[in-house]
Amino acid sequence: ILRECIYGVDIQPIAVEISRLRCFLSLMVEENIVDSEENRGILPLPNLAFKFVCANTLLGISKLDWQLYEPQVRQEVTLLGQLRGDYLNSQGEAKMALQKQFKEVQKSLLDKVLQWAGKDSEVSQLATWKPFEDESCAWFDPLWMFGVKEGFDVVLGNPPYVRQEAIKTIKPQLKTEFQKFFSGTADLYTYFYKKGLALTKPHGHLCYIAPNKFMRAGYGKNTRQLLVTEAIPKIVIDFGDSPVFEQTTYPAIVLLEKTVVPVNGQTQMVVTAIQTAEEIGQIAKVVQQRGFRMNLSDLSVDSWTLENPTVLNLLKKLKQVGVPLGDYVNGRFYRGILTGFNEAFVIDATTREKLIAAAPKSEEIIKPWLRGRDIKKWRAEWAGLYVIFTRRGTDIKRYLAIQQYLEQFREDLAPKNSASQKRGRKPGPYQWFEIQDNIAYYAEFAQPKIIWGNLATQAKFAYDTTGSYVSAPANLIPTTDLYLLAVLNSPLCEWFISLKAATRAGGFFEFKPMYVAEFPVFPATERQKAPIVERVKAILQDHTAKWLILEEEINQLLFEYYQLTETEIALLRATQKQQSVIERNYGIWKDLPDWEGTDLGSI
Repeated sequence: ILRECIYGVDIQPIAVEISRLRCFLSLMVEENIVDSEENRGILPLPNLAFKFVCANTLLGISKLDWQLYEPQVRQEVTLLGQLRGDYLNSQGEAKMALQKQFKEVQKSLLDKVLQWAGKDSEVSQLATWKPFEDESCAWFDPLWMFGVKEGFDVVLGNPPYVRQEAIKTIKPQLKTEFQKFFSGTADLYTYFYKKGLALTKPHGHLCYIAPNKFMRAGYGKNTRQLLVTEAIPKIVIDFGDSPVFEQTTYPAIVLLEKTVVPVNGQTQMVVTAIQTAEEIGQIAKVVQQRGFRMNLSDLSVDSWTLENPTVLNLLKKLKQVGVPLGDYVNGRFYRGILTGFNEAFVIDATTREKLIAAAPKSEEIIKPWLRGRDIKKWRAEWAGLYVIFTRRGTDIKRYLAIQQYLEQFREDLAPKNSASQKRGRKPGPYQWFEIQDNIAYYAEFAQPKIIWGNLATQAKFAYDTTGSYVSAPANLIPTTDLYLLAVLNSPLCEWFISLKAATRAGGFFEFKPMYVAEFPVFPATERQKAPIVERVKAILQDHTAKWLILEEEINQLLFEYYQLTETEIALLRATQKQQSVIERNYGIWKDLPDWEGTDLGSI
């Protein structure tokens, strides 16, 4: 089996060496050892230089047809293939002789090929490949390296969990290699799905353990489409934030069958969520006991919601009854402000008073400041902070006191000229004294608005009429619609986001506009809104224990508007109860790290 069936590739030489050693040790353990027999009864280990190779799995070699070369070149390419096969079964001195002959043919081939084509041609790369040395090859091709022409029956892998920010230098290569599948914001592991399926035979199987983020993230759209058009998902085992690895990586095992015909939407796959550390060691048992079947037609290109039919039916019902929030507010979502250096621009009341005392005009561009942690359910709790809002185009000479104050941070505020520069903000067309982002919609902060943080365990939407400016990555919707505030703070919204949004450690969900915008808002009449608005006003005026009663009365009205059954309400309640436990166990915003000004997509 090892000689004829198993192949491996990894970009790290040490991984290849460990794989070869593991196979050798496995043979020793599995073989029936008899002392009286030669070599203690152990069959010789096949030479593994052409079985486990060190190469870049994602990148193929340039497609210049070697058959276009003169006959002598084609003959030497064929000879290399023959030598590869002979080497697999060679021993001792024969092995070393074949290595030497392989290298000699490569050198001869390279000398000839360079006369007709550049060093980057397909045959030139074959001629410079070093299979007998611990050196990573910049490309991978199963035909040249393994002699495999038609793909593999089974492809197994654990792709590297590398974020898109860390692969900037190879993105041009990935774009050339993967063309329409390429996404500028996709993490590295997504490309392994495309490459793996390309290496799989029709009706063969691919199985990866990789991050589950492609199921919901915007960058995963191409991957989601690939896996239901060129493959048939068979089994998905989602680990969430269970401790599979030392770091929290949100992995999932995905088993696919490569298809050559359009996928039937009624075809079913088995889905299981691993919920505890103990279950990791009993995966087969958990899948058998708790796994449920889903139709592939329920896998939307926009997002995968891996839930049982009861949950999916409620989702469909909500969508039929409501209007997507994005349409309800005409797309008026706005992101908070990213200053690029809060230490300079965010000040306390004492500093504000000093700046205004030195120059009264300073007050014009000093605004109340709300952080994500300040935004609670229904209303915000201001921490007494302000932001120096020097937007693009600010004439800093009109505010000399502020200019002098910011001068002490100048080295940290100036846009960087290069990535190697240690101090300074990211490169951009802004002045050193201006906030980093171009907040063209700044006037919306002065309007009545619904605001919310980017990360939370439950729905926490607040209503602000103070004209406060909000820190990124918090968000806002300019509106006076208190009915909408009630809907967003309801168990309906919490439940919906728990299914749709990307998750973070500790049960936190991303309340990004891309997820929140999908939530279906019931288009209530003014008469239907009235009793809810009345109760919301009472909550805003008296934020005490009394609001829990008012909140429950609001929820009952909303359940009626959405035409929910008792079973469906119980489903929502269960999720709400679960979120309450998470809140108690992991704390609320005031206990979280200071993430203001940080793109939470990078955490």
